[in-house]
Amino acid sequence: MSKVLFFLAVATSITVQAQVEAPASQRELRRQSMNAMRILKKASAEREADQFDQCESTLHSQEFPENMSDVRSKALALCNQGRLFNSARQHYVDGANDACLEELKAVHAQGESYKNSQELERFCQEGKELEWRKADLQRKEEEFARFPASSRH
Repeated sequence: MSKVLFFLAVATSITVQAQVEAPASQRELRRQSMNAMRILKKASAEREADQFDQCESTLHSQEFPENMSDVRSKALALCNQGRLFNSARQHYVDGANDACLEELKAVHAQGESYKNSQELERFCQEGKELEWRKADLQRKEEEFARFPASSRH
């Protein structure tokens, strides 16, 4: 949520900057900046509701003023980070711990952790270790079963 507030603060400061510029273009820049802020707010709400396709669609729906293209790029990155997190969470539910860890690596490469991504990473790592232990136990049981009962004394 703090990232959203940061982007809105940046958008507000750009709006103030636009008001200081030449009077002829002032209204147009202000209109564009206000429209961009509205779009960012809508995309932020969609992201918080895990509606990542809608979030990206909203951010691509209209032109942003040149001085706000970086803000839109960062907002798109946050939408993508949310999509990756959801994918990682689904991999965990499906028991695909390696895939979960790969997705979380991509989430963390985009910046700070997302929601409870650090906790999910720990769960996936523990799941991976349990898989390894289970495979090791099964291997030992198979080796044990190969020896005749008389030679086990």
